[in-house]
Amino acid sequence: VFTDRHGEVYAAIRPNKLAHLAGERFETLLPSGLTKRSWYWNFLDLLSIDDEWWIPAVDGLHRYPKIASFADLARTPPKKVYTVADGLFYNEVALQFEDLRGDIWFTQGENLIRWERKAGALIPYTHRDGLPLSNGAISYAEDAHGNIWFGFYFGGLARFRDGKFQFFAEADGWPFSQVGDLLIDSRGRLWIATSGHG
Repeated sequence: VFTDRHGEVYAAIRPNKLAHLAGERFETLLPSGLTKRSWYWNFLDLLSIDDEWWIPAVDGLHRYPKIASFADLARTPPKKVYTVADGLFYNEVALQFEDLRGDIWFTQGENLIRWERKAGALIPYTHRDGLPLSNGAISYAEDAHGNIWFGFYFGGLARFRDGKFQFFAEADGWPFSQVGDLLIDSRGRLWIATSGHG
């Protein structure tokens, strides 16, 4: 279950549907061309700052044009499906997050990819850029200074600042524990939800 920046409530439904809360009831549809969505517990579909839907699927990242109403998503084909041909490591995209610049980050295994809005290009990041090996980002947040934070499945936290990653692990005093979610509160504090350390 998630909200967009307008406060509208949505729910992603297996294997390929999306629901929107309209009043007291959900209206449910199958986005055009979506056969099987990727699945996780958070950071799935998103409605970007230009009101385009981005939906991760097993055959690529589906990007839909701006539509007049939610119902139009069922009859409007994607304007683009990003795959390995566009620079993905493989076709399936698991999780995604839009930062305040409108850039979209998504996880592919142990790697990250950023779709840079200004250039309209995909930028890959791997362990050579400071990310950990065999450990994928599963949670995201952006603080008031524009730093992007990433929490990892097998523990650890990374900060992206000034174009570089800094990874925090046990050697830095960070407990070895999965980071399931991140939250920046109204005072600008970063809250980190872990699986074993509170």
